[in-house]
Formats: sequence, C-alpha cells, structure tokens
Amino acid sequence: SSGTWAVTNQWHAENHLDISPPIAFGYDGWSGNIGNWQLSVNTGPTTTAVWSTPLDVGNWHDIEVEIGWAHDPTRGYIRLWRNGVAQTLANGSTTWYGQTMANGSNGTYYKEGLYRSKTGQPTGIVYHTGFKAATSRASLAS
Repeated sequence: SSGTWAVTNQWHAENHLDISPPIAFGYDGWSGNIGNWQLSVNTGPTTTAVWSTPLDVGNWHDIEVEIGWAHDPTRGYIRLWRNGVAQTLANGSTTWYGQTMANGSNGTYYKEGLYRSKTGQPTGIVYHTGFKAATSRASLAS
C-alpha cells in the first residue's frame, strides 16, 4: 500500500548513524514506485531512485551492484546487474553518475536485514544468501 516501504540492503554512512543510508535497496513506497524493488541514493535533500523493477514475489533475484564511492558527483557511480543482465538505470544508461557518499562521512559499511515502515502487513520475510564483496565483478564468480 502507499507509504509502505522496507530496506533489505543498505550501505550506511560510517560516522553518521542519524541519517538515512546513502545507498539503499528495498521495496514499495519510495518515490511512488509501489510494488517495486528499488535502488535509491540519498546523499542530499531528496532521494533519487536509480533503478526499480516489479517485485516478482516468490522468485530469487541475483543482484550485483558496483559502486564507485565518492563525495564528488562527477566521480561517483553505480552499475547494477539483475540475474546477470546489466540494467538500464534512471538516466537511461547502464551507469548512473552522482554522489554516492553522505556529506562529511568517512566511508560506508554494509548491512542487510528487513528494516521497514510500521504500516502494512504484520509479517515480512526476505531471504538473503551468498553476499560477497569484491574489488572487481570478475572476482565475484570465484
């Protein structure tokens, strides 16, 4: 329903626990994309939906994200693959450029779970498996 949201994966600002994560992956209710998975960037006064796709409940999704971390919006970038296919992002390209780190932050750290609004269904389940971090996409396969 409208206003219902959840974050399932997030890259949080290292020294800013009191702000939204600069990059978050989740579902429903963000930027009017009800019923979608969405990757969002929140490094300024507004949240930018970089990518979204219908939820496709009950199916596994293999998501790969490459992030160039930067305070400078001309140096930061995001690329995303879903089930091995490069995705077209909000700017019409397979690479989105912009600020990927929160102002004043020293770095980011990764969290996964189910962080959600208080409205909506009383039970929510998300399965995570096989999270990997690597310095290149090719090294994820090993």
